[in-house]
Parts: sequence; structure tokens; C-alpha cells
Amino acid sequence: MKILSYKKVKEANLIHLKSVTNSIGQVVDFFDDEDFTIIGIIEETAFRTDFFDDEDFYEGSDYNPILINGKVTCEFDIKD
Repeated sequence: MKILSYKKVKEANLIHLKSVTNSIGQVVDFFDDEDFTIIGIIEETAFRTDFFDDEDFYEGSDYNPILINGKVTCEFDIKD
């Protein structure tokens, strides 16, 4: 997932869709970016997801983003 400017995302006043907690306890906030993919924020790291809707993001989902060493990926990419 592509890292974005946290400041620019916050200044854009996007519509907050939901918050979920990923498997390592990070709170992930999701925002609607109209005709583009959903934007997420974890611990002041903003990123563009690969998804156009938020139905795959829920507690326990393997699609939840996770922030490790400054990079954001889906949880299914780090399992095993």
C-alpha cells in the first residue's frame, strides 16, 4: 500500500468510514476518497489501500492493514 502525506490527508477532511483494530492492536481508521481507493491511517501513517469499499475491513479480517517497520500491508501477507 502506498504511503501518503499524513498532513495532507488530515487537511482533506475526508469522510470517516470506520475504525478497526488489527491483530497486533493497532487502530486503523478508514476514510472515503470519493472516486479513488479508500485511505487508511495507522499511528499517523496515512496510506492508500487497494480497496474501493470497506466491507473487507472488520475485526479479525485478514484484509486489515498492518503497519510494520514503516510499511503497510494486509495481514494475510504476513501470516505464516
